[in-house]
Amino acid sequence: MMPRWRAHLPEYLAEAFGLGLFMVSACGFAVLFFHPGSPVVHRLPGLFGRNLAMGAAMALTLLVNVYGPWGQRSGSHLNPMVTLTFFRLGKVAPGDVPGYVLAQFAGALAGTGVAALIFGGRLADPDLQLRQSGDRHDALDPAFRRADGGRAARDGSARA
Repeated sequence: MMPRWRAHLPEYLAEAFGLGLFMVSACGFAVLFFHPGSPVVHRLPGLFGRNLAMGAAMALTLLVNVYGPWGQRSGSHLNPMVTLTFFRLGKVAPGDVPGYVLAQFAGALAGTGVAALIFGGRLADPDLQLRQSGDRHDALDPAFRRADGGRAARDGSARA
């Protein structure tokens, strides 16, 4: 009898490919929509429009992954928490969880590595870190458009 991991290797590889594709896409669209040297930034200067475009691009990437042959093969979890949820619901066997999760991490690392080779230093630009930085805030959040820069809302010193 073939070991479980070997029997399910095609599913694990499909999962790694799907998440790798997702990461390359996320990095590429981030460079396209947010890097200061991108022509899109100059043609679409508003953050709201670029955020909307980024969301649409990632939604399309997800659809490609879900409906592509690799997604059909693996179930297109693309996230260890989704795999664990499917496990909890009884849709993934306990022996398959480690294979899926390892494949997802490997795919994410490989995809990010490929993106780093393609986009180079543009991925490290601070403008691509907008959502991770504690110094910047969403332009749509009214608390952060106040005259004090939203400090009162962030540090809890706002008065009712």
